[in-house]
Amino acid sequence: MSEARLRTSQATLDQARRDLMIAAAVAAAAMVGAALFAPRDVLFGVALGALVALANLSVLARIGVQLLDGDSPKPIAALKAAVKMLALMGVVIVVLLTRPNLALGLCLGLALPAAAGLVLALRGPWLALLRGVQPRSE
Repeated sequence: MSEARLRTSQATLDQARRDLMIAAAVAAAAMVGAALFAPRDVLFGVALGALVALANLSVLARIGVQLLDGDSPKPIAALKAAVKMLALMGVVIVVLLTRPNLALGLCLGLALPAAAGLVLALRGPWLALLRGVQPRSE
């Protein structure tokens, strides 16, 4: 792999780590809110859901970087993504079948890192709008 490509993939991984840290901070804030205002089962569900979602996002980022770098062929990356999704669904099903009272917290915990990811994805266009930068017309 060339030096420039290695720097690009390292920068992509560093950005993914920063984004995961921000998503983890959002999840931690939600857990504090659940601890203050919700029953214990909701708090435990939020914590479990956030942990599963952050692990899911981390693995997904790693698969994406490997795919973009060309380290992993497309069929292998697709297989890894499918196994990751099956594992995520398996964890959710097992938790909901064994502890159905965690359902609300689990759903909240799974959704929070995804919502944080949407905010992070939109931060570039929003910051540009706030600074008054006009989009280029081509």
